[in-house]
Amino acid sequence: GVKERIASRLERLEAAAGRAMIRGTGILASIGATAPFVGLFGTVWGIIDAFHGLGTAGAATLRAVAPGISEALITTAAGLAAAIPAVIAYNLIGGSIRDFAARGDDFTLEMLNAVERQQPQAAYRAEGTEVRR
Repeated sequence: GVKERIASRLERLEAAAGRAMIRGTGILASIGATAPFVGLFGTVWGIIDAFHGLGTAGAATLRAVAPGISEALITTAAGLAAAIPAVIAYNLIGGSIRDFAARGDDFTLEMLNAVERQQPQAAYRAEGTEVRR
């Protein structure tokens, strides 16, 4: 019937809008998931460089280890600086999408209730009987 066709169409429209809104969020999820590991890799690389500096200098001085440690700290900070905003943005967008879906469901129910209230009146009018309010 009419109610089922309307429900089907509204569900398809809501699904299409949801797909459009979720497009691009995979990038945020990937950045949020991988950036800390990239920072960790840079940290390990910087520590290796610091130990290499120790080995070539032959003495444990700040001048020998400072470049490697500073690189390690910079890459750790860069990884976190990329990951934290990406995760926050992903969570905010996901919450907005869930809110939109809930509002869409509410709208669909209200629309179907309105259609259901109108269907008996249309049937009476088709038979030539006037409906009084």
